[in-house]
Amino acid sequence: SAQESAAEHLYGVQLSRLQSALVHAERAAKEAKDVEGLSSAEKQEVSSRLSRLKHLTAEADKANSNIYQDEVPHISKLPKLEPKLLVKLKDPEGEGDAAHDTFKGLLT
Repeated sequence: SAQESAAEHLYGVQLSRLQSALVHAERAAKEAKDVEGLSSAEKQEVSSRLSRLKHLTAEADKANSNIYQDEVPHISKLPKLEPKLLVKLKDPEGEGDAAHDTFKGLLT
């Protein structure tokens, strides 16, 4: 990810990943404006996250241009990011026990 690249002093790679993320986020924000099911608060959150990403990208671009001057590879030249598990999956205790099955009989 962009943060890992910065930690490893790969500033061009960081900037490339941020620029790619920004392109996708801008497209998502544009489409979110037309989604009728989203509340104004949700649309504002999308806009807020996009603004933050723009800020981070601009900071990384400025730092790379003025200080590091690393080559910025095209995103297609970078290795794919491996998915990461963000939460540990845990089976609920008593699974299969009818007394603990919250949804048993809900649809019958």
